[in-house]
Amino acid sequence: MAALTTLLLMFTCAPVPKGPTPDLKMPGYLGVQFDEVEKGILLTNVYDESPAKRAGLEPSDVITQISGRQVRDMLTVQNMIYETPPNTLIVIGILRGDKVLNVKLRVGHRPKDFPVYPLNQNETVILP
Repeated sequence: MAALTTLLLMFTCAPVPKGPTPDLKMPGYLGVQFDEVEKGILLTNVYDESPAKRAGLEPSDVITQISGRQVRDMLTVQNMIYETPPNTLIVIGILRGDKVLNVKLRVGHRPKDFPVYPLNQNETVILP
């Protein structure tokens, strides 16, 4: 019995071999489609039941800032949201008509079936 206990202890206490740590970081998600305009990023669609919809963002809102950083191009917005971990609270500065608003939004988890749109043969857009 003592030999069995010693054998079990050896296997239970043996160090686990180290290997590559999986990247568990999930990309952030707003649930919008957008286009570049002179003043910022125009929301062309806000998906139902998305973090953007829950925060009150609307089609025709123009994003001018994300967490205090001015945004002017789609790639910047896409990368900022994609790299923001889900459940992070951010503040989005928008223009709605002639009003300037700051909207608090909790970044969501990107659905596995969320669309990816090809720009051309060599580029792909992953919507935030």
